[in-house]
Amino acid sequence: SAASVSASFAGATQIAQTNADIVLAQPQLTLLPKAIRLAQSTRQLIRQNLIFATGYNVVTVPLALAGMLTPAMAALLMSTSSILVLANGFRVRRLG
Repeated sequence: SAASVSASFAGATQIAQTNADIVLAQPQLTLLPKAIRLAQSTRQLIRQNLIFATGYNVVTVPLALAGMLTPAMAALLMSTSSILVLANGFRVRRLG
């Protein structure tokens, strides 16, 4: 009860799974370090995506307000930005 992170297995009771921070699909404690690395990588990718999206908005919103971007250009840039964020997010699949 003094632990800051709890883990459970998929075959454990429902209450154990519900209260656990991590639920391992297989009953192998050797998967725990991999799960921790995956969580850290996921957090890093989320941070990168937030920085990219914020940077995009900091640059393009003033340009759009100044009339330097047409609505079509703004829509194209926004779609491109979304695709780049999604592509970066898919990198987590390689880590799993």
